[in-house]
Amino acid sequence: MDTLRTFWPGVVGGVEKARALIQSRTVSQIVSRRSAETLVARGEEYSDGAKAVGGVLLVLQLVVVLSILVTLDYSLGKIFPVLAMVEDEAPPSYAAVSDKDAEGLEGLAENKTVLVDDDPAPRPKPITRSIRSIYRRLRSISGKRSLFRGGACWIVYRIAFTMTVFLLAALPFMPIFVAEPIASLLTSPLYTAWIHVVITEPSDKSFWRRVPRFGLVLRATAVPTLLLGLVAGFSDKIASTMVVMQRSGTQPQENDVSTFLSKSAAMLLIWIFVQIPLEVVLTRVQASLLPREDQTIVPFDHALTLHRDEGKEYVSMLDAWRSFSRGAWARLMNVYAMTIMISVLFYVVVGCIAVAEFLLFPLIFSSSGGK
Repeated sequence: MDTLRTFWPGVVGGVEKARALIQSRTVSQIVSRRSAETLVARGEEYSDGAKAVGGVLLVLQLVVVLSILVTLDYSLGKIFPVLAMVEDEAPPSYAAVSDKDAEGLEGLAENKTVLVDDDPAPRPKPITRSIRSIYRRLRSISGKRSLFRGGACWIVYRIAFTMTVFLLAALPFMPIFVAEPIASLLTSPLYTAWIHVVITEPSDKSFWRRVPRFGLVLRATAVPTLLLGLVAGFSDKIASTMVVMQRSGTQPQENDVSTFLSKSAAMLLIWIFVQIPLEVVLTRVQASLLPREDQTIVPFDHALTLHRDEGKEYVSMLDAWRSFSRGAWARLMNVYAMTIMISVLFYVVVGCIAVAEFLLFPLIFSSSGGK
């Protein structure tokens, strides 16, 4: 009994120590587990946050890229060339005086001293001489919205054109390259209204009220519209034929790089020497249908108004072609060249950014997931 009393405190103390040791290990395991779970949760939250930020950045980039593409295609590719096609080569540095005002000037004293400037004022430079000057002119009208002037009319025209092509192509024995010129002819009043909206000052009239009569537009633009539609539909086949003729009648291979380059060069030549001249003639004929009361945003080519004095309804194709001077051709080709250069530069920048994101985003997501 005495022996038991002697060893009992040691036994009890050992049990207490063992219990404390077990509890401490259990607690540490629980704490370490909770810490690990907390770290994992934080890592998952960080990864989800990084993915969300990356997704938002991609969406924003997509919006910016699409906006720039629309600006390049619509503003620089369509509005700017149209303005260059109808601007006067040498806009006058004086304002024409009407007959009514001239009658009022007759009452002035004949012996009144008049100061005459020996050096005449230089003629103002054409607005369409550069992309920057056209941009400034449009911005001065109604801000950045002027870069998309006529957008509603253009959308309605494209919808009408596309639906007409589908309906015509559904007819038996109606190939697509024939349906498109006919659709262009049927929707030519809408396209003419778009031309008028683009080249004139802002008006309270809706574009629907500015659509000219179908009969008038048909008489004026039927031939250039059909020719332009046929050239656009057959350009690919014409380019392929030119490549075959270049290679002495041998059929080129489809996947050959030299064939692709030769065909692209042929299509570029067709665009420069056939399509652009037809577009110039068509645009100038359509611009000659502009009502007298409408004011243009660039000095209007006086050659497109001479038909009014002759009692004609519109400018003929031949007159529209002959009256387009060399200086006007130089300005127009400069607009096209600068548009192509800006587009190529944009695609190069977008391609570099896309490659960088393709290489960096997996590393960012993997590192965030690892954390």
